[in-house]
Amino acid sequence: MHIIQASLHHTPELLSPLAALLGQGSAVTAGNFDGLHLGHQSIITALKEEAARLGLPSALITFSPNPRLFFRRAGGQGASGSQGASGGQGGSGGQWPSGGQGPSRGQEIPAGAETAETAEAGGMGGAAAPAASRPTAAPTAADSAARDLTPLPQKLEMLEALGVDITLVLKFDQELADQEAEAFIRGFLLPVLRCRSVVAGYDCSFGKGREGNADLLRRVAQTLPAGQGFSVREEAPLLVKGEPVSSTRIRKLLLAGEIADLPALLGRRYTVFGPVVEGYRRGGPLLGFPTANIRADDYFLPAQGVYATFVEMGGKLWPSVSSLGFNPSFGNQSISLETHILDFSGDLYGQNLTLHFVERLRPEQRFNSLEDLKRHIQLDIDHARRIFAAI
Repeated sequence: MHIIQASLHHTPELLSPLAALLGQGSAVTAGNFDGLHLGHQSIITALKEEAARLGLPSALITFSPNPRLFFRRAGGQGASGSQGASGGQGGSGGQWPSGGQGPSRGQEIPAGAETAETAEAGGMGGAAAPAASRPTAAPTAADSAARDLTPLPQKLEMLEALGVDITLVLKFDQELADQEAEAFIRGFLLPVLRCRSVVAGYDCSFGKGREGNADLLRRVAQTLPAGQGFSVREEAPLLVKGEPVSSTRIRKLLLAGEIADLPALLGRRYTVFGPVVEGYRRGGPLLGFPTANIRADDYFLPAQGVYATFVEMGGKLWPSVSSLGFNPSFGNQSISLETHILDFSGDLYGQNLTLHFVERLRPEQRFNSLEDLKRHIQLDIDHARRIFAAI
C-alpha cells in the first residue's frame, strides 16, 4: 500500500507523485474510519469492487489529527462557523471531512505500603519508577472522547491488510475545516485523485457546515463533460441486532465495559498497543502477582475495572488478567493499565505489547486490606481461566 501524507496547502505537490500511481484515475472513499469496524470494512469492500470494475487503483482518504480532537482544541465546532464531519463516528461508512463504576467504600490501604517494594517476582519488575515515568495523570472526559479507537499507525496497518492500494492522510487543519464541500470535490477529488467512482456511506457528510453529501456528489458529477465525470455508489448501513454498526456505538459499549459485545461490531476483539513501562511495582513484591504496565495513551479506553485479556507477543496469545484504573486501594492519582500474564515469567520492559480485551470481570473496587485485595485478585484469575477454557 502506498501512503501519502499531505495537506490541502500541498495539493500541487501531490499531483506529481500521485500521477504515476493513479494512471487513468481511481476509485475513492474518505473518512476518519475510526475503529475500522465491520461497517467500515463493507465500505472498503465496495471501494475495491469499484476499483476492480474500472481497472483502477483504490484510494482512501483519512485525516490526522482526528477531527474530534481538532475541534476540541479549537474550542468547539471549529472557527469561522465551520464544522467537520464526525469522522465515521455516526455511521457504518466513511464520514468525510467537515466510567465505569466507582470504587466501593472502605479503609484505604496505607500509602506507606508502596514503599515496601523490592525486585518484582517473575521478572516483569525492576527498580522503582521515578515519578516522571509513572503513569500519567488521568485524562479528562473530553480527552478520552478525542482519543481514537484505532490510532493512525494501527489504522494504516489494518488498511494495508484490507487491500487498499493508496491511503492519503490529509492533515485536518483550519484550511480543511473551512473547505466548502463542492470546492473539495472540484479542487481536490477531481484534479488530485482523478476520481472515477466515489463510494459513500449512507450518512455521508462533508465540507464546511456538513453541506456535502451523496446527492451533492451526484449533482457535481452530472455537470462534468462526458468522460470526465464519476459514479457515486452509496452503501446502506450494516446492521447488527437491528442497529447500524458505528464508532459511536462501539464507544458506548466500551464506556459501559460491555467488551464481549464488541467482536460482533469490529470483526475482532478490541485491542490496544503500547510499550511496557515502569509502574508502581506493587504487583510482584507486594501482592505476588507480577504485572506489565502498558502505556496506551492514544487509545480510547474502556470502563475502569478488571478484564480477562490476551497479551499478544511473539506471535502467540497469552491469557492474562488486566486492571484498568486508579488502583483505589492505594489511592493513586493517575490511571494505569497493567496486566498479569498467566503462567509467564520474563522481562518485558521496553517491549511493545498488544492487549486484546475479552470480557470485563468486575468494576474497580477498593479493598480494606492487602490480604483482601490478594484474595480478590486470585478470584479474578480463577474467573478468567474459566472464560479462557470456554473459548
